[in-house]
Amino acid sequence: VEFFADPACPWCYIARQQLDKALEIVKKSKYEVDVRVIWKPWLADQETLPPAEGQPLAQYIKQGSLHAARLMRLPGLAQGTAFTGWRWWPNSLQAQRLMIFLSDLGGHSVSLLAFDLLQRLTFEEGANISLMRVLTAVATELGLEDPVTFFRSKSHHEQILSLFAETRARRTPGFRIYATRYEHMGDFVMGADEEAILTALSDLVLALRRRQGLEEPLKWWTPLLEVDNPKYRDLGPMPNQYEMHA
Repeated sequence: VEFFADPACPWCYIARQQLDKALEIVKKSKYEVDVRVIWKPWLADQETLPPAEGQPLAQYIKQGSLHAARLMRLPGLAQGTAFTGWRWWPNSLQAQRLMIFLSDLGGHSVSLLAFDLLQRLTFEEGANISLMRVLTAVATELGLEDPVTFFRSKSHHEQILSLFAETRARRTPGFRIYATRYEHMGDFVMGADEEAILTALSDLVLALRRRQGLEEPLKWWTPLLEVDNPKYRDLGPMPNQYEMHA
């Protein structure tokens, strides 16, 4: 599952939690399905990128841009029941550059750890992930020995700009779901819809089993789509796996 997402994007925060819920349900299916999640860079507000130091959230919303107006449709934001710790609309260019570097050093699992940590800092702890001191702390937490030298260099700058250009046509975060050996069978799921993610995963598993001549039960995925079942809906927030050190 390739996850096209911006750590500064609240819709991506929701999508990440929906993906986790979907994968928990998939683990309970009767077949063993090994799912690997790979983060891919994406910019949330491609038209009006905030300044390098970020922007206070209240100020960003007052600007009245189309993207800022969409934020008010976030579940619970206007009502004050969700995103209560969110204070900044960050410029995530350097954060995503760091994530690409960490992926090159330690693999996709490390960049995904960085993504989760950056999102928790942004939406739960009110941090500004535009700032070098915050990103340096994140990089140190994830094992980078000299993050200051990295941020002062031009390492991975052209690479991240090139990757942004590749994904510019996508206006919403999303997932590309495919089997490693059969990329041409992939499906792209836009947005943060848990049921759509489950359906794409289910369709892919059935297609692979047909290709391999294996048993094809008609509705093996039906229990996965009981989205109103409290057992699945009440999985709770993303686990707090990371602790920041001074």
